Amino acid sequence: MTLETIEQVTAVFDTIAPAVGLSVGLAVGQTSIVAEAAELVQIRKSMVHSFGKSEAATPDLAESQVDRLVATPGRLMDHIRNTKGFTLQHLQFLVSFFRGERGNRGTALPRLMKMVLSATLTRDPAKIAQLGLFCPIYVAPGAAGNRYQLPEQLKSYRMVCKPGEKPLYLVALLQQLCSQTTVVFTASVVATHQLYTLLKCYKGLSFKVLEYSSLQH
Repeated sequence: MTLETIEQVTAVFDTIAPAVGLSVGLAVGQTSIVAEAAELVQIRKSMVHSFGKSEAATPDLAESQVDRLVATPGRLMDHIRNTKGFTLQHLQFLVSFFRGERGNRGTALPRLMKMVLSATLTRDPAKIAQLGLFCPIYVAPGAAGNRYQLPEQLKSYRMVCKPGEKPLYLVALLQQLCSQTTVVFTASVVATHQLYTLLKCYKGLSFKVLEYSSLQH
Protein backbone atom coordinates (compact mmCIF):
# COMPACT_ATOMS: atom_id res chain seq x y z
CA MET A 1 0.00 0.00 0.00
CA THR A 2 1.50 3.32 -1.07
CA LEU A 3 1.52 6.48 1.05
CA GLU A 4 -1.04 8.05 -1.30
CA THR A 5 -3.38 5.08 -0.82
CA ILE A 6 -2.80 5.26 2.95
CA GLU A 7 -3.93 8.90 2.96
CA GLN A 8 -7.05 8.10 0.93
CA VAL A 9 -8.07 5.16 3.13
CA THR A 10 -7.39 7.12 6.32
CA ALA A 11 -9.54 10.01 5.08
CA VAL A 12 -12.45 7.60 4.54
CA PHE A 13 -12.02 6.03 7.98
CA ASP A 14 -11.82 9.45 9.64
CA THR A 15 -15.23 10.22 8.18
CA ILE A 16 -17.12 7.04 9.07
CA ALA A 17 -15.28 5.51 12.06
CA PRO A 18 -16.53 7.92 14.77
CA ALA A 19 -20.12 7.32 13.72
CA VAL A 20 -19.83 3.56 14.31
CA GLY A 21 -17.64 3.77 17.42
CA LEU A 22 -14.39 2.53 15.90
CA SER A 23 -10.91 3.81 16.62
CA VAL A 24 -8.42 3.89 13.74
CA GLY A 25 -4.63 3.81 13.97
CA LEU A 26 -2.07 4.92 11.40
CA ALA A 27 1.40 3.44 10.90
CA VAL A 28 3.61 4.91 8.17
CA GLY A 29 7.32 5.38 7.71
CA GLN A 30 7.21 9.17 7.98
CA THR A 31 6.40 9.33 11.70
CA SER A 32 8.19 8.23 14.87
CA ILE A 33 7.73 4.52 15.55
CA VAL A 34 7.94 5.18 19.30
CA ALA A 35 5.05 7.65 19.13
CA GLU A 36 3.05 5.23 16.97
CA ALA A 37 3.65 2.38 19.40
CA ALA A 38 2.30 4.45 22.29
CA GLU A 39 -0.89 5.14 20.32
CA LEU A 40 -1.35 1.54 19.15
CA VAL A 41 -0.57 -0.52 22.27
CA GLN A 42 -1.01 0.15 25.97
CA ILE A 43 1.07 -1.92 28.37
CA ARG A 44 -0.44 -2.54 31.81
CA LYS A 45 2.37 -3.23 34.27
CA SER A 46 2.54 -6.46 36.23
CA MET A 47 1.07 -6.68 39.72
CA VAL A 48 2.33 -8.65 42.71
CA HIS A 49 -0.27 -10.55 44.76
CA SER A 50 0.52 -11.88 48.24
CA PHE A 51 -0.91 -15.18 49.41
CA GLY A 52 0.24 -15.68 52.96
CA LYS A 53 3.99 -16.23 52.77
CA SER A 54 4.04 -16.61 48.98
CA GLU A 55 3.77 -14.03 46.23
CA ALA A 56 2.66 -14.28 42.62
CA ALA A 57 3.21 -11.70 39.89
CA THR A 58 0.92 -11.27 36.92
CA PRO A 59 2.67 -10.67 33.58
CA ASP A 60 2.51 -7.35 31.73
CA LEU A 61 -0.75 -7.10 29.79
CA ALA A 62 -0.82 -5.51 26.33
CA GLU A 63 -4.06 -3.92 25.16
CA SER A 64 -4.77 -2.69 21.65
CA GLN A 65 -5.75 0.95 21.43
CA VAL A 66 -7.26 0.72 17.93
CA ASP A 67 -9.92 -1.33 16.16
CA ARG A 68 -8.57 -0.77 12.67
CA LEU A 69 -4.97 -0.18 11.59
CA VAL A 70 -3.96 1.39 8.28
CA ALA A 71 -0.27 0.73 7.63
CA THR A 72 2.43 0.46 5.04
CA PRO A 73 3.96 -3.04 4.81
CA GLY A 74 7.39 -1.94 6.03
CA ARG A 75 6.13 -0.10 9.10
CA LEU A 76 3.78 -2.98 9.93
CA MET A 77 6.77 -5.34 10.02
CA ASP A 78 8.67 -2.84 12.19
CA HIS A 79 5.91 -2.93 14.81
CA ILE A 80 5.65 -6.73 14.68
CA ARG A 81 9.38 -7.05 15.33
CA ASN A 82 10.02 -4.18 17.71
CA THR A 83 6.85 -2.98 19.45
CA LYS A 84 6.19 -4.75 22.74
CA GLY A 85 2.70 -6.26 22.85
CA PHE A 86 2.03 -5.71 19.12
CA THR A 87 0.77 -8.96 17.59
CA LEU A 88 -1.45 -10.24 14.78
CA GLN A 89 -2.59 -13.20 16.86
CA HIS A 90 -6.15 -11.92 17.13
CA LEU A 91 -6.34 -10.41 13.63
CA GLN A 92 -9.58 -11.27 11.85
CA PHE A 93 -9.45 -9.29 8.59
CA LEU A 94 -6.41 -8.50 6.46
CA VAL A 95 -7.09 -6.14 3.55
CA SER A 96 -4.29 -5.87 1.00
CA PHE A 97 -4.12 -3.43 -1.90
CA PHE A 98 -2.51 -5.49 -4.65
CA ARG A 99 -0.31 -3.75 -7.23
CA GLY A 100 1.45 -5.37 -10.18
CA GLU A 101 2.40 -9.01 -9.73
CA ARG A 102 3.91 -8.87 -6.26
CA GLY A 103 3.11 -11.78 -4.02
CA ASN A 104 1.46 -11.62 -0.61
CA ARG A 105 2.51 -14.81 1.11
CA GLY A 106 2.44 -15.43 4.80
CA THR A 107 1.66 -17.93 7.52
CA ALA A 108 -2.06 -18.57 7.79
CA LEU A 109 -3.63 -17.33 11.01
CA PRO A 110 -6.76 -18.86 12.54
CA ARG A 111 -9.99 -16.93 11.93
CA LEU A 112 -8.15 -14.66 9.47
CA MET A 113 -10.00 -13.55 6.37
CA LYS A 114 -7.78 -12.06 3.69
CA MET A 115 -9.20 -9.59 1.16
CA VAL A 116 -7.22 -8.34 -1.84
CA LEU A 117 -8.39 -5.11 -3.50
CA SER A 118 -7.03 -4.31 -6.94
CA ALA A 119 -7.98 -2.45 -10.10
CA THR A 120 -5.61 -4.59 -12.18
CA LEU A 121 -5.82 -8.01 -10.55
CA THR A 122 -4.83 -10.79 -12.94
CA ARG A 123 -6.86 -13.95 -13.47
CA ASP A 124 -3.79 -16.04 -14.22
CA PRO A 125 -4.06 -19.02 -11.79
CA ALA A 126 -0.27 -19.24 -11.42
CA LYS A 127 -0.01 -15.61 -10.36
CA ILE A 128 -3.09 -15.77 -8.13
CA ALA A 129 -1.47 -18.72 -6.32
CA GLN A 130 1.35 -16.39 -5.22
CA LEU A 131 -1.12 -14.60 -2.94
CA GLY A 132 -1.52 -17.71 -0.77
CA LEU A 133 -5.33 -17.51 -0.71
CA PHE A 134 -7.47 -20.41 0.52
CA CYS A 135 -10.58 -21.10 -1.57
CA PRO A 136 -10.51 -17.60 -3.11
CA ILE A 137 -13.67 -15.93 -4.36
CA TYR A 138 -13.39 -13.41 -7.18
CA VAL A 139 -15.76 -10.46 -6.72
CA ALA A 140 -16.15 -7.81 -9.43
CA PRO A 141 -19.13 -5.53 -8.65
CA GLY A 142 -21.10 -4.70 -11.76
CA ALA A 143 -18.67 -6.46 -14.06
CA ALA A 144 -21.19 -9.12 -15.09
CA GLY A 145 -18.44 -11.70 -15.51
CA ASN A 146 -16.14 -9.39 -17.46
CA ARG A 147 -13.04 -7.70 -16.15
CA TYR A 148 -14.34 -4.28 -17.10
CA GLN A 149 -17.79 -3.01 -17.98
CA LEU A 150 -18.38 0.35 -19.68
CA PRO A 151 -21.66 2.29 -19.76
CA GLU A 152 -23.66 1.44 -22.88
CA GLN A 153 -23.84 5.07 -24.00
CA LEU A 154 -20.11 5.71 -23.59
CA LYS A 155 -18.29 6.30 -26.88
CA SER A 156 -14.57 5.85 -27.37
CA TYR A 157 -12.38 7.75 -29.84
CA ARG A 158 -8.68 7.76 -30.56
CA MET A 159 -6.59 10.67 -31.77
CA VAL A 160 -3.16 9.84 -33.21
CA CYS A 161 -0.47 12.53 -32.96
CA LYS A 162 3.21 13.04 -32.24
CA PRO A 163 4.21 13.03 -28.52
CA GLY A 164 5.34 16.65 -28.63
CA GLU A 165 2.02 17.78 -30.11
CA LYS A 166 -0.22 16.11 -27.52
CA PRO A 167 -0.77 19.30 -25.44
CA LEU A 168 -1.83 21.23 -28.57
CA TYR A 169 -4.28 18.54 -29.60
CA LEU A 170 -5.63 18.40 -26.03
CA VAL A 171 -6.21 22.16 -25.93
CA ALA A 172 -8.00 22.03 -29.28
CA LEU A 173 -10.19 19.17 -28.05
CA LEU A 174 -11.01 20.92 -24.77
CA GLN A 175 -11.96 24.06 -26.70
CA GLN A 176 -14.48 22.01 -28.66
CA LEU A 177 -15.84 20.51 -25.42
CA CYS A 178 -15.83 23.81 -23.50
CA SER A 179 -19.58 23.64 -22.90
CA GLN A 180 -19.22 20.27 -21.16
CA THR A 181 -17.56 19.21 -17.93
CA THR A 182 -14.45 17.25 -18.89
CA VAL A 183 -12.10 15.08 -16.83
CA VAL A 184 -8.55 14.49 -18.08
CA PHE A 185 -6.76 11.50 -16.56
CA THR A 186 -2.97 11.37 -16.36
CA ALA A 187 -0.43 8.71 -15.41
CA SER A 188 0.72 10.25 -12.12
CA VAL A 189 0.37 13.11 -9.64
CA VAL A 190 3.42 14.78 -11.19
CA ALA A 191 1.98 14.55 -14.70
CA THR A 192 -1.30 16.01 -13.42
CA HIS A 193 0.44 19.04 -11.97
CA GLN A 194 2.57 19.54 -15.08
CA LEU A 195 -0.48 19.46 -17.37
CA TYR A 196 -2.39 21.81 -15.10
CA THR A 197 0.51 24.29 -15.07
CA LEU A 198 0.80 24.09 -18.86
CA LEU A 199 -2.92 24.73 -19.43
CA LYS A 200 -2.82 27.69 -17.05
CA CYS A 201 -0.15 29.25 -19.28
CA TYR A 202 -2.50 29.32 -22.28
CA LYS A 203 -4.20 32.70 -22.74
CA GLY A 204 -7.75 33.15 -23.93
CA LEU A 205 -9.05 29.69 -23.10
CA SER A 206 -12.83 29.47 -23.04
CA PHE A 207 -12.84 27.01 -20.14
CA LYS A 208 -11.68 26.97 -16.53
CA VAL A 209 -8.95 24.54 -15.46
CA LEU A 210 -8.82 22.88 -12.05
CA GLU A 211 -6.26 20.46 -10.65
CA TYR A 212 -7.45 17.49 -8.61
CA SER A 213 -4.90 15.14 -7.05
CA SER A 214 -3.50 14.10 -3.68
CA LEU A 215 -1.40 17.28 -3.70
CA GLN A 216 -4.55 19.30 -3.09
CA HIS A 217 -6.82 16.77 -1.37
